[in-house]
Amino acid sequence: MAGKVASAPVPSSFLESGQLIGTALGGPAGRAVPGAARILGRAAPAVGRVIGGAIGGETGGRLEGAPPGRGALLGGGGAATGEVLGPVLSKVFRSLPGMKARIAGHDAAKFGMEMERLAPPLGGARTAEGIRAMAAGPGREALGQAKEQAVQQIEARLGQLQPVLYPWQPGYAAPGHMIMPSLGNRAMTLREANDALSEIGARAFSKNPLDRTFQGVDQRRLYGRIEKEIEQGLRGLDPTGGALQLWQPAQQTYKAGLALMRETGRKGAFRTGADLQFNTPAFQRRLADPRVEADLRKRFGDVGFERLRDRMLRGGAPGEVDVLAPGSGRMSQAAGEILRGKGGAPQIPALLLRTPLPNLGSTYAGRPPYTLPPALQTILDLALQKAGAAGLPR
Repeated sequence: MAGKVASAPVPSSFLESGQLIGTALGGPAGRAVPGAARILGRAAPAVGRVIGGAIGGETGGRLEGAPPGRGALLGGGGAATGEVLGPVLSKVFRSLPGMKARIAGHDAAKFGMEMERLAPPLGGARTAEGIRAMAAGPGREALGQAKEQAVQQIEARLGQLQPVLYPWQPGYAAPGHMIMPSLGNRAMTLREANDALSEIGARAFSKNPLDRTFQGVDQRRLYGRIEKEIEQGLRGLDPTGGALQLWQPAQQTYKAGLALMRETGRKGAFRTGADLQFNTPAFQRRLADPRVEADLRKRFGDVGFERLRDRMLRGGAPGEVDVLAPGSGRMSQAAGEILRGKGGAPQIPALLLRTPLPNLGSTYAGRPPYTLPPALQTILDLALQKAGAAGLPR
C-alpha cells in the first residue's frame, strides 16, 4: 500500500489537486450513477474518471486563474490518454509468450477452488493436470468414501434408536429397514437403498443416452423418486431428523461431485498439445447452455452455480466466451510457421508480430486477465495529467 501511495503523483497546484480529486472520485461515480453501468457497461468507470478529471481540473484551474478550458483539457485529456494507454499495456502484457498458458493456469486454479467448495472430497486440485487426474478415477473414489462415512454415521445413529414402526402401522418394516415403493415395495436398509441408488445413477447419468432408459423406465426420474423415498424412510426411522441431517448434505455433495467429474471428463475440457491447458472457453459454453444450467443448478444450488459461472466468466455477462488465438501461445510457434513458409510472403508481417506477441489475437470474457486495477489506472491517469500540465505553457 505504501508503494502505491509513494508512486502516486503529488499535486502542486489547485489545478492538479482538482484533477486528482475528480479523477479519483470519477471511477466509483461512474459505477454508482443510475443507468450509467447499464448504458456504458464496463466502460462506465473509465468514462467517469475522464469526466471527473475534466470537471476537477477545470474547477482547480479557475481557482488559480487559469484560462477557461485549460483545466478541463488537462484533466480530461490526461485521463482519456491514460484510459487508452492502460488497456493497451494490459493487452500487450497478455499477448506475451507464455501468457496464454499462464492465464489458463489461473482459470484452472479458480475452477479447482470452486470444485472444492462445491464438493470438498474433490479438494486440492489447482492445475489442469490435477483436475484431469481427479476426473480419471480418484475423484469418484473420494466421493464414494465420503458418502460411505455418512452412511456409517447414520447406521450407528439408527442402531442406538428404538424402532418407531410397528406391525399394525402402515408401511411396517423390520427395525432399521425402510419400504421402497419404487423398488417393488421392498424393505431395505439404508446401505441397500443407497447401493440401488448408485446403480441406477450410473445408468441415469451415463454419457450414453441409450443407458438412461432401462426396461422402459426413465432412470433419471427413477433416481429422483428413490432419493425422496430414502429421505422419507429416514424420517420414519429417526423422527428427530438427525439421520436426515447427515444424509442430505452427503447426498448433495455426492451429486455435485459427480456433476463436476462429468464436466471435467468431457472431450475438449482440456487443450492438449505442447502442454496440457484448462479449456476455459469450453466450460464457458457449457455454462451458457440452458439445459446444462438447469441441471447444474439442481446439483450446485443457485448460489453455487452462479459463483462458479462468475469465476469462469471473470464477472462477465452470461454467454460471454473467451476467443483464443490459435496455438499454444509460445514464441516458437509463429517462428516455426515463418520457417516453414506457411501462408506465404503476405503473412510474414503478421507472423513477425505474433512471434513476440503470440497471444495477441485472444480476447477474454468479463474483466480481462491482468487488467490494471482501478487504483493503478487512476495513478496512470494522474501521471499523464501532471505530465500534460508540465508540457503546456501557462
